[in-house]
Amino acid sequence: MKRMISLVTVFVLLPFSPRAKRNSAPRVPVSPTCGRRASGAARALMSAAAALLTLGMTSAYARQPGGAEDPLVTLTYLNGTYRSEIVADGRAEIEKAMADAFQTLSLDGGAAYSFAGTFTELALKPRGVVKLITGSSFILTNGAASLSITQGGVINVSTGNVVSSGSMLVINQRYMCVDEGAEAVITASTDASGQVDGYYMTDGVAVTKHGVFSDVRNSDWFYDAVDYAYKNKLLNGTAADAFSPNGSMTRGMFVTALYRLDGTPPVTDAGEFSDAADPLQYYYGAVSWANGNGIVMGYGDGRFLPSESITREQMAVIMYRYALYKGIDADAVGGEEALGAFSDGGDVSEYAVPAVRWASALGIVNGSDGMLLPGRTATRAQVAQIILNFCEKIITQDVEVRNDGTANPDTEAAPPL
Repeated sequence: MKRMISLVTVFVLLPFSPRAKRNSAPRVPVSPTCGRRASGAARALMSAAAALLTLGMTSAYARQPGGAEDPLVTLTYLNGTYRSEIVADGRAEIEKAMADAFQTLSLDGGAAYSFAGTFTELALKPRGVVKLITGSSFILTNGAASLSITQGGVINVSTGNVVSSGSMLVINQRYMCVDEGAEAVITASTDASGQVDGYYMTDGVAVTKHGVFSDVRNSDWFYDAVDYAYKNKLLNGTAADAFSPNGSMTRGMFVTALYRLDGTPPVTDAGEFSDAADPLQYYYGAVSWANGNGIVMGYGDGRFLPSESITREQMAVIMYRYALYKGIDADAVGGEEALGAFSDGGDVSEYAVPAVRWASALGIVNGSDGMLLPGRTATRAQVAQIILNFCEKIITQDVEVRNDGTANPDTEAAPPL
């Protein structure tokens, strides 16, 4: 019996929820008073636990003592058939009780809540909130956030302790509204992320992964840029399902992206670089094209160094020359004030000054904390953003970018470009 009661306890604490399609979050009508109406969820859970305990006791005493079905005959039977029956029956009871409770919530009229049938990842900005009601829970996975209880009670399922209003959440611990009519609000104090299940309201963003790259999510500041570069066949991934946004961008990669942007025109001249003369290398055509059109000049010693990481000022120079190649009057913008606004404007190499002025004035290459960082190398994500900026502001073509409220590096804080 002790073993059975322990099993009951485990089931009561398990995160049962109605079966739902993974990552779905349909909008359902729920009134502002649904927290009080949601008390049915708490009562349903208690009833389910009681039913499970009754089920176990009935099953234990209904068997014929000493018979083949006697649960006390062997430990094998206890851990096998009998336990499996309790598990299956208990799961069905609790899932039905939770489904009935959530159905009651969904039929109540009023304000709209989202529903997560399985844990759904959310991204929150500072002061972003998630509102929970009875039966809903939240796990903070990154950042910092506090809990404010409007009414009812909240427990930390991970520790079994009752949580006080105003408490700071502990990362990777689960907080659940369990009391009748419980309502709680989680407020992020920094950029934060977490997982929510049940009914909730939020001004955050439900996180989804890119359709191709598992390391690019819609909450990332570079999502639009990577998506644009990939869909327009300017940048490929580093693997079938990886973009490696924090990886380095080489000179060969960057010139190849511009070559693709120009439509990969035929190349008849191999170019003058000794280290980019192998036609089997992916960058061969791009470097030859760029060199033949005065877009890249190399290091003056017959080398291009295609595998070397590209710097921010080098990117500005290459894009500047590409704009001139396309017939764009790039000298019409970018005066002395373009560099004077940055504390390290004097660090720009002499050959790159006109290009960096131009790129900075147009917002193609942005600074960070009052610095241009001209000699710093760029990540693949930053280069994707620079390419998107360049296409939006220089190249005449339609650039489709979503507008779903997530961070935009043009107007919000983002890593330097």
